[in-house]
Amino acid sequence: MPRIAGKRIILFRFHKDIDIAQNRIALLRYYNPDTPVYVLYGGEATKAMEYEVILDDLMEHFWVCMEDKPKDWKWLHTDIMTKQWFREVGRDVEFSYEYDLLTLAPLIDIYPSVEKGEIALSAAERFTREIETRWSWTSVSARREKYSEFQKYMHDKYSLERQEKVCLGPGPLLSREFLERFAETEDIDLVHEEIALPAYAEAFSVPVNNNGLHPGFFKHSPEDKYFTCMQGGDISRELIEQCREEGLARRAFHPVKAAFDIEAVRALGYGL
Repeated sequence: MPRIAGKRIILFRFHKDIDIAQNRIALLRYYNPDTPVYVLYGGEATKAMEYEVILDDLMEHFWVCMEDKPKDWKWLHTDIMTKQWFREVGRDVEFSYEYDLLTLAPLIDIYPSVEKGEIALSAAERFTREIETRWSWTSVSARREKYSEFQKYMHDKYSLERQEKVCLGPGPLLSREFLERFAETEDIDLVHEEIALPAYAEAFSVPVNNNGLHPGFFKHSPEDKYFTCMQGGDISRELIEQCREEGLARRAFHPVKAAFDIEAVRALGYGL
């Protein structure tokens, strides 16, 4: 079982699909009954009060994020949203969880062991030239310009020449020590968190681990069909059934837009 120092909470981020969000939180409570769920809502502000009432019995706290920002900006800069949540709510956070991530086991059994202060990110790996030239965040012209600006900022501010690692977004495990440092930084909305989180961790000398959820950049693994960050890659119930039938140990799937009630989960063989 992974060893994770300190108090754990789940920070659940969503911006739409309240039915799916409600279902995911119910599953999280089923698998992790002793871990409180804090909700970070980044969608339309007019829906916030309604959604808070719907989720009331499933969560500890509901926070509406940065109402002055458009929803597309908030989707792109989830790292800044998390930073602002930490500033205003100020709790210990370990697991940051997106509504389209489906986990079918206790999180403590899914995530790797980490030492105090460390973080673990999906597909956290060496930032190779291949990734830089093929990844949309650093190869598409407009995004590359923003990335170059970010590189210059990190060099000037933290003497970071070229960050060692990048990652993919779903399911970051963040430590209080990292967030305390991160919350003190300027809000620089130049790049996605997949670049920003490992870059700031390196600037703070915080070790970055791979959380093992994603097969990795351009690996063409058979498990790509169960966990992907590609658009249009929705994981179906049939695929999850197939994963179970193949005897794979995988218990995390992304993106999953369908609801799975407890009885359905048990019927698939993923119950406690």
